[in-house]
Amino acid sequence: MLPRVFTRMLGWDTPKATADGVQTVDLEKLQCRLGRGRRRWPIAAMILLAPLVIFGLFGSLLAPHEIMGPPNPANALRPPAWMDGGSWSYLLGTDKLGRDLLSVLMVGARTSLIVCVVGVLFAGLIGIVLGLLAGYFSKWVDNVIMRVVDVVMSIPGIAFHAVVRRGVGARYQNHNHFHGAADVVRLHA
Repeated sequence: MLPRVFTRMLGWDTPKATADGVQTVDLEKLQCRLGRGRRRWPIAAMILLAPLVIFGLFGSLLAPHEIMGPPNPANALRPPAWMDGGSWSYLLGTDKLGRDLLSVLMVGARTSLIVCVVGVLFAGLIGIVLGLLAGYFSKWVDNVIMRVVDVVMSIPGIAFHAVVRRGVGARYQNHNHFHGAADVVRLHA
């Protein structure tokens, strides 16, 4: 039984009133209406993520060209197929070593998939452990854990990167590795 305000908000028919004046709503109708609208969104996400998962699992088998072979200077820096001088055999073109970029992307999806899965599992493990500790021990342990999480979440990423960069110094030549390491420290501190 839902109040009349909710049924009007959801755009349903006027609820039926019983003999004692209580208004009721059919639960099957409620489940159908709520379920239909919510099931459309995950399908769009699955369509967008399906190529990443498929290429991550089977990319080396589906790749049209071998990427681990010796460099092929004859095919170096070919444009994509839709540009002048492009070829349909190299749909996205080639790099400086003559490797097909589509094949590189397909094979490289495995690394992205592994990083995503390991990151989610690691973050979930930390969350489960902290949640169990906060729930099992007294309220002050919960408060300490929450304050530490609040402090970590309140620091903007760019400020954290600047502080870590200043503390580390100019030892890191590759900024991408530095930013990745700083993110790991920030998220899992």
